[in-house]
Parts: sequence; C-alpha cells; structure tokens
Amino acid sequence: MALSLAKLADCVITIPCEMRTSKQPMGSLFEQSSLLLTDCLVLCLMAQQAETSQSMTVRHADLE
Repeated sequence: MALSLAKLADCVITIPCEMRTSKQPMGSLFEQSSLLLTDCLVLCLMAQQAETSQSMTVRHADLE
C-alpha cells in the first residue's frame, strides 16, 4: 500500500487558492500563497526562538 506524504506528516497545511478564477498565469497564485505562508511560519519561529534577522544572517549560507 502506497503512503502519501500527508499520511506521513505530523501536520498538513492546505493552501486554498482558486487558480481557475485567477487572472495570474498557471501556478503563480499558489506559489505566491506558499511563499507568504512560509514567511509567516518563519516569523513565528523567529519569535518563539528569540531570533532576529541579524542572528540568523551569521548562519546563512550565500551560494551566489
């Protein structure tokens, strides 16, 4: 029996976005919604861990 990622996950977040009625091309609305959600999650984690942008920059790898 094949397991889906949702069944293996501790938490599942559904991003509701109606792409059929959006004027944006293809998956742009979903991508933007995903980025906003990720930014919100990072900000919440930063607050819980007492992190700042400056303290995280020290551990940030710049691959450019």
